[in-house]
Amino acid sequence: MGTIFEIIIYSERDEFFLRSLTEQLFEDIDRYENSMSLFIQGSDIDVINKFSGKRAVRVSPEVFEIIKLSKYYSEITGGYFDITVGPLMKLWGFYRKRDKVPSDDEITDVLEKVGSKNVVLNDEDRSVYLVKDEMVLDLGGVAKGWCVKKLVEKLKSFHIENFLINSGMSSVYASGSPGTEKYWLAELPDVYGFSFSDEKIYLKDNAVSVSGTYEKVVQLGENKYSHIINPLTGKPESKVILTVVINSDSLECEILSTAFSVMGVHKTKEFLKKRKDFVVIVIFFDEKNKIRKIKLNNK
Repeated sequence: MGTIFEIIIYSERDEFFLRSLTEQLFEDIDRYENSMSLFIQGSDIDVINKFSGKRAVRVSPEVFEIIKLSKYYSEITGGYFDITVGPLMKLWGFYRKRDKVPSDDEITDVLEKVGSKNVVLNDEDRSVYLVKDEMVLDLGGVAKGWCVKKLVEKLKSFHIENFLINSGMSSVYASGSPGTEKYWLAELPDVYGFSFSDEKIYLKDNAVSVSGTYEKVVQLGENKYSHIINPLTGKPESKVILTVVINSDSLECEILSTAFSVMGVHKTKEFLKKRKDFVVIVIFFDEKNKIRKIKLNNK
């Protein structure tokens, strides 16, 4: 995950209990990181990738669950969300620096190694097999949301009602309210010098996830390219600038904010016709290259 977690709790419970519980939560985060990180040697994901095209790898229940869920969301988003984008991330210089934009032939070759259909799961022995050589799983678009969801479940199991979990300022769950306030309040970040501070997000017992194509970029030649890559074309997204998804499920918010950033406004609208339980904000470049904001399923 490679990010900072913040946990805020409002409670009249014993301070020693709350400190102990918080320490447990951060231990859980470390455990998830050590099994799910692409960059930690010996993690489940690292081992799966090392044996791509060779053999299946038995993994922890948590890793098996998150991969299984990721395959499901890849299917329902038409492949716009896909945890097998690792080879594309590598090709575009997000794992290792490169100097120039990949050629169309390079992209076509690498796309052969991308696709959740090539991830085979065995429920009986909890194993994962990447069918093709040099496939790479990357849980960057799902791990934070999944982790936040697990932390929420644990806090609620201890009957903690008012809390906020913030993962990297991009995946947040807010339960109850802070102190005497009715809601937790969030605002959209400034984008390319444009302020959207008038767009207030009131959170109570729900999650918000933000995906920004401007946040993590690589410089290749004179241009910058986003870390959010379309798994179907093999190229970074450029039209959508920021996608915000609000729902009660932090995992779905995290996944769909990534997917919608790739899908664009039209396909996102089509998807939301069947999912009215999401509020979605998209900031994007229109046909005249002007920045626009649209809010979908606003109640």
